[in-house]
Amino acid sequence: MSATFNQPEEISQHFIVDDELWGALQKADPETISRNCDVSFDYQQALYLIPVLDEVYGVSPKNKKITKLPEGDASQEKFRVELTLFLLHYLLGTKNISLKEKRVSEKELKGGEMFFRGPHALSTQGLLKKFGNNPEGFLAAGLKLKGEKIGVGDAAIALKASPKVPITYVLWIEDEEFPASVKILFDPTIQEFLPLDIIYGLTIFTSYRLVKNA
Repeated sequence: MSATFNQPEEISQHFIVDDELWGALQKADPETISRNCDVSFDYQQALYLIPVLDEVYGVSPKNKKITKLPEGDASQEKFRVELTLFLLHYLLGTKNISLKEKRVSEKELKGGEMFFRGPHALSTQGLLKKFGNNPEGFLAAGLKLKGEKIGVGDAAIALKASPKVPITYVLWIEDEEFPASVKILFDPTIQEFLPLDIIYGLTIFTSYRLVKNA
């Protein structure tokens, strides 16, 4: 049975998929989008193929449907709206520009200081509960998602949420002065591709995947 995410649908009143996104994607040129996003397009099936962490998703503009490939049960069904919004905005918003190969916090993104607070503060509590004093487990979970270990903090993993959206998770374990903490860092170009609320939703998805892969 195929794993599909159908639209429109809503979760926790935070995210809703606007049908205009599908309409814009239907009108877009697949060759241009594939080049901008560094993804492929299956012309026979009319399907964009997008690597997301350790999985590949097929996006069908014609059918307004997203399928995890190879076809099977959706391992992240709980966050299907967040993922759907990310994939649609990624396809529509990504530009044909190079990454800056830098890492910045959410507060350093344009408008991030105001947006990422209160209900939109990036949640790391689940990660801390799971990995606060377990950097080895943190790295192992990230490697399962095809992440790359990097030398920052006590443990850090660089993930690819999509070909042009890297996300880095940095863990500092508890010491005598400070409690354990996790920082989520982005390449600055993410703000050229995605709205801040979509970035927020994406981190919900990627953090969930890290915890589930422990």
